[in-house]
This record gives sequence, C-alpha cells and structure tokens, in this order.
Amino acid sequence: MKMRQLFRISVVFVLGQLLYKAVTQQCGSQVSIFGWMLKGHIYNTMWAELQHKCVQVCREDDRCQSFNWVISLLKREFSNRTKEARPEDFIPDPDRFYYKRDRNRVPLGSIPKLPAETCLEIKMSEGHSISQKYWFSTIKPGTSALAHCNMETEDIDECTSSVRLCDVNATCTNNREFAVISDLKLSNNGSYLCTCKIGFSGDGKTCNDLDECTTGSHSCDVNSVCQNNAGSYTCSCNAGYTGDGKTCNDIDECSSNAHSCGVNAVCNNTVGSYACACKAGYSGDGRKCTDIDECASGTDDCHSSRALCTNTVGSFNCSCSSSYIGDGRTCNIPSECQNYGSLNSGSRRTSYSSYYHYYCDSSLGPGWFRFQGSAGTRMATSCPSTYRCGTYYPGWLYGGHPSVADGLVTRTVYFNNGYCNGYSRNIKVRNCGSYYVYYLSGTPTCNLRYCGTN
Repeated sequence: MKMRQLFRISVVFVLGQLLYKAVTQQCGSQVSIFGWMLKGHIYNTMWAELQHKCVQVCREDDRCQSFNWVISLLKREFSNRTKEARPEDFIPDPDRFYYKRDRNRVPLGSIPKLPAETCLEIKMSEGHSISQKYWFSTIKPGTSALAHCNMETEDIDECTSSVRLCDVNATCTNNREFAVISDLKLSNNGSYLCTCKIGFSGDGKTCNDLDECTTGSHSCDVNSVCQNNAGSYTCSCNAGYTGDGKTCNDIDECSSNAHSCGVNAVCNNTVGSYACACKAGYSGDGRKCTDIDECASGTDDCHSSRALCTNTVGSFNCSCSSSYIGDGRTCNIPSECQNYGSLNSGSRRTSYSSYYHYYCDSSLGPGWFRFQGSAGTRMATSCPSTYRCGTYYPGWLYGGHPSVADGLVTRTVYFNNGYCNGYSRNIKVRNCGSYYVYYLSGTPTCNLRYCGTN
C-alpha cells in the first residue's frame, strides 16, 4: 500500500515537472510557481490538454488575474485575484502550480466586473497607493459600486458611492473604523451613517416626511395656517393679518383703507378683520347703505302735529307748522297769540264816520292787541279818509300783513292828516294763523287812532 502511494506521488511529481517546464518555456518562470495554489477566488474552471496555449483564455478575460493548474486532472482554475492581493489564501499544493497573468492584466477595482473588497486589497494587488475612485463589491452586496478610496487611511468613502446607500432625503456621513474583512485580517475599511434630514424621520435608509403641522412641531403664528410639504412646511398669515407666517400682526383695514365698507358707513377694526356699520340715517349691511326716510317711517323726532318733517340724505329737518314757533322739535304757540288785548269798538271800523265824537290812542299800550267784534278782524291796509274810525286822523298799516311763515315782522302805521303818510308809528305784527296780533304803543299825538276792517 505504501509502495503504491509513493509511486503515485512520484508520477504526479514527474508529470508536474514536465508541465511546469512546458509552461515556463512559453510564459516565463517569473509568473509560474510550482507546488502552490491560490484558493477561494475561482470564478471558472476549464479542462485543457498541454498543447493548448497556457494563458490564452486568461488573457482574453478581463476578470482573470491568475489561475491554478491541477496537474492530475489537467484542469485550470481561473481566479479573479493574485497572491499579492490575497497572500493569506496562497497555500502549498503538490498537485498544482500557480500562474499569474503576465500581460494586459486589468488592475483590481478598475472596472465594474472586477471589483475589490477593500482599499488594502487594491494596494497590495497593484503595489501602489493612489487615492481615487475604484469599484468595490462590499459597499452593497451583489452590486459593483464606484466609490472613493483613501489609500493613506485605506478607508472607502461609501458616501461617494455610485449606488445610493441612504435615502434621497438623508445625509450620508463617512465613518472610519476597523471592520472585519476575513478571519485573518482587519482593515481600516470604515463604515458610513445615514441620517434623515430635518423634516424627515426614519433610519436613514428609509426617510419619511415629518408632518410638522399635524405633530405641532412647527413655529407658525397662532394666526397663520401651517402647510406641510416634503421635508418642511410653510406658514401663511390668515386673512386680516400680515407677516411672514411665523409672526402675524393684525391689519387695520380701516386706517389702511383696505376695507369694503360703503361711503355712508363707519369701519370698525377688529382683531383679524373689521366690521361695517351704516351711519345714522342709513340702513343696510354696512357695505351697502340706503338712506332712511325718517319722515315716512315715523322715526323722526319732529314735534307731532305741530311741525313739518322734511327728509334729507342721511337725515331730516323739522320746521314748525303755521301758528307755531320753535326749532321744529319743539313748537309752541306764540305767547302774543294767546295773551293780547281786544280792540272791538265799532267806532274803530274804517266805515265808521262821525263829526261829533273823536277818540285818541295816545295812551294805548304798549302791548299786544287783536282786532275783534265790531272793530273788524284786522288793521286797515289802505289809507282811510279823514274823520273815519272815530278820529280826525285814521291810521292804516303800510306793507301788508305777514304770512305765518314770515313770523314776527315790523311794519309802519301811517295816519292820514290830509296826507296818507302824515304821522307814523312803527309796530310789530304776527300772523297767528286765523288772525293777527299787533304790538301797539300810544300814537304820536292825540286825535290819531288805529283803524280796523274785515
């Protein structure tokens, strides 16, 4: 049994030497190592006879970094790593020899289908330390991602990855810390942290909008409306207020003339709004005001039955009716129309004529008098003949009697002494509606008298 095992080993050794010499003659001994293999990185295998070109297939595949030749099986194992990249996986094996691709080898991490695992691996594989972007397979498992590698710290900046790691509404922060790459090695490969931006909540990988308006985490003024939007919110002052939404102040629509009150209304400012009220004398909602006819509606305060009400725009006027005096709101009968002396002798009438009895008014009054009875109803207004009214020189009223509306007037009484405008005396006269009263005083001399007529 031992002899058989020794024979087998001898055959493999001899055959391996023959194959190794053949390969080294074609490819060079500097890239081929007998009795060693690179384990764990085989991506393809191929059965091949010796006469096939030893490295042609490897040279045509960008992934191929090296291969193991299995001597006893005439099989090649293609690997995407070199022993320089993974020295811990380079182990002795008498049935294999190791071959490193000798020309046009694609640098590790330079293309998507040949991603590296760490910055250290690239540094060891390529023998240089250029900080730049490389392709990695460890950023997102199953995906090649392009990211910056700091060869000084040997840290991958995952935040520069071509594959999104954090939510679109998150901030990526690169962290440098030692991470376990294999059972044998630690690498300063680092990590990263995803943090949701302000206005979003979640673990950073998934971020959902935070509705500040619903949660009450906004800073809008109490007199504004909060409107949520993606990642933030807006504040808008309510109608009747002005400001940036976070501070809102009442608008005085009345003083700024920003109201819609009618021209015949009063604007009253309120907190956040205003109120319109029609002025006195108008009715409506304050925006449209219509004149009130106080006279027709009976809302006036004119003296009832004694005054006349006249409507005006927004108000009314009161005027006392005939036979009354006052401001229209208070109308009274003139005292002279109630308190007067009576001149009622028939001898005062202009139609009375006598050459035997003569009367004189030099001692009359002063006071208010009314013509009544046989004397007539009023003072004569045309020049009577001499010797009428029971006197030599009869008196008559010049200028006519006033109307009620004329009120108290001054007139002149002339006495006919042969001339109609002989003697004279000024008096006052008022129309009391159905009669007249006269404020009389004594005549300038005797044998002059005030005459009456109908």
